[in-house]
Amino acid sequence: MSPVRTMVPRSRFSPLGIQTFGFDSSFVIRISSFLRRTLASQRACVPPPISRPLRGVIQHAAMGSTLESLKRPATRKIAVALVLLITLIVRVEHALREPIINPDVVRFIHQAELLEAHPLAAIRREVYHPLHAALGALVHTVIVEHLISNPRLAWITSLRIVGIIAAVIVAWLIIQLARHFGAPWWAACCAGFLFAVGRRTSGFGADGLSDMLFLALFAGAIL
Repeated sequence: MSPVRTMVPRSRFSPLGIQTFGFDSSFVIRISSFLRRTLASQRACVPPPISRPLRGVIQHAAMGSTLESLKRPATRKIAVALVLLITLIVRVEHALREPIINPDVVRFIHQAELLEAHPLAAIRREVYHPLHAALGALVHTVIVEHLISNPRLAWITSLRIVGIIAAVIVAWLIIQLARHFGAPWWAACCAGFLFAVGRRTSGFGADGLSDMLFLALFAGAIL
């Protein structure tokens, strides 16, 4: 006759106070010790040593990214400078080929001549703002009259110089406004380039009128 085995119920609680749900307490102890070792290894985790070839690849990649980051601002500056140079060249070429003088340019010339003698009278008589005429008179007095002997041509050239410089500033402001509104740098440069070589916009500034001067002031005020 086989001996009768007495079934001893397993404890539902381990010595650590963890409920085992019918499992042996040794299993829970092993799980807890495994978790402790895992957490300890994660806290004292040290990155493995990097071999020399891998270290060289990492340093080369870091150096390449640094060089690329240094090249980008230089490339952008070169692109912006090219747009401004194209704007200047196109408008100078337009000014040299312009056969007809706008009647408003003659009014600016008279206003500039009167500003030198009677400033208040020039402001009261002419409806146009005197800033463009005043800048033309400044350029005429400082630079142009010493280079061009023809008085009429000297005054026209002075007003055209003011307009061309203002147009170059407008091209730069277009790029800055495009960047300010979130456009990438290449799209901003394209916008300035289109202004520089557009069929209608390429002549702005070369005609000697005050449009580009005040447009530059308005765009600068936005920024």
